[in-house]
Amino acid sequence: MRKELLGKPIAEKKYAELQERIKLLNNKKTEPKLMLLRFRNDFSYYNSAIIKTANKLNIKTEEIYLPQHKKDIEHTIEILNKDRTIHGILPELPISKELDERWFLSLISPLKDVDCLTPYNLGLLIHGEVNFFPNTPRSIITILDNYNIDTMGMNTVIVGRSLEVGIPLANILVNKKLNRHATVTVCHSKTRNLLSYTTNADILIIAVGKANFFRAHMVKEESIIIDVGTNIVEDNGKKVLVGDVFYQEVKEVVRAITPVPGGVGPVTIAMLLENVVIAAERNVA
Repeated sequence: MRKELLGKPIAEKKYAELQERIKLLNNKKTEPKLMLLRFRNDFSYYNSAIIKTANKLNIKTEEIYLPQHKKDIEHTIEILNKDRTIHGILPELPISKELDERWFLSLISPLKDVDCLTPYNLGLLIHGEVNFFPNTPRSIITILDNYNIDTMGMNTVIVGRSLEVGIPLANILVNKKLNRHATVTVCHSKTRNLLSYTTNADILIIAVGKANFFRAHMVKEESIIIDVGTNIVEDNGKKVLVGDVFYQEVKEVVRAITPVPGGVGPVTIAMLLENVVIAAERNVA
């Protein structure tokens, strides 16, 4: 067995720190609060995990389902932006196909955009400045740092170009101000000869949303694998969470790998909840 890059111990350390900061906020009559915006009335593993963890930390959460019409959506988000008891707003992506994503994300106040999704906050990130770091990219960087994995000059391949992961992560890794200095390639569904990139990556970050998609022949031996995937599959009649990497096979050939569950996911939630706390702290400063 090669090295597991475990996220849970990193998250637990962050939660211990957050508990002290939340106590200070409570002493100032402030309760951190996160609003989870949804278009679909189905089960969300991510939201469920957020709510469960937030409750343990005494961070308030509320999950609301957005209306379908643009004016109603604008009105709803305007109310949330103005409500000083709400510190973070996290929209579920992708949104309804009938709506324009850029328009929708632009409605959210950059000061409550705790996943760095608004055009304004993404623009800041490109310049190496942030209101909030995006949660999943920050969790990946935190894991690499925790295990003393230096990205400087490393051939780093990201598979996936979403606003939540691939695009902001690539910007963080190449940005001079943020001192990562990786050599980054972003691959996606239209990439030709995908294996020519993935089998030459020193660090391979996979966020494609396909259960057990990456097999051993698709990665470089002794590489570092960061699996961002969260896929629910049936296994012997039970629903289980698996990543985008066929873990049992790939773990035998690489230098280090994040498991699913227990890798990127716990740290991502910790980063999100810290951003909510940061927003609350700014609100009382």
